[in-house]
Amino acid sequence: EIISSFTKKTYILNWKGNPNNPHEKHNRMMNLINAIPLFKLNSINFIVITKTITKQEKKILKRYKIPCYGNIIDKDKAFYDTISILRNVEGVISTDTSLPHLSLSLGIKTFVLLTVGCEWRWTQDKTTNWYPEAILIRQNKIFNWEEPIKKLINFL
Repeated sequence: EIISSFTKKTYILNWKGNPNNPHEKHNRMMNLINAIPLFKLNSINFIVITKTITKQEKKILKRYKIPCYGNIIDKDKAFYDTISILRNVEGVISTDTSLPHLSLSLGIKTFVLLTVGCEWRWTQDKTTNWYPEAILIRQNKIFNWEEPIKKLINFL
């Protein structure tokens, strides 16, 4: 209901996955501060369904008025609410987490932000056989998200 009331295109933004995953820190996440240029785009609404958000991340999201639903969805059934939300957004922007696998399987427009050392299934090519519709945006330099975010802004 809330999402369908937005008048601008709405994208889910996901910058990290499960913090207990040993690959998360260097191969599957970015610092939320890197997404701030996205939040300055006036033509897009962003929403967050990430489950574990730090105090610093909450401050950033609050400053840019980005609503967070991670703490109220999927309580009883895994991904049940997430799928409902996915069906009501323009697309997904995510690092390599479970979310792009789900959104791409559902045919949702998905931008995957990839680290230099990303998982093998994303290959080093412009596309991947597993998800040929995925829009892969890669880091050129380790830990540097500036160029991928600029490319993403051009896509949006």
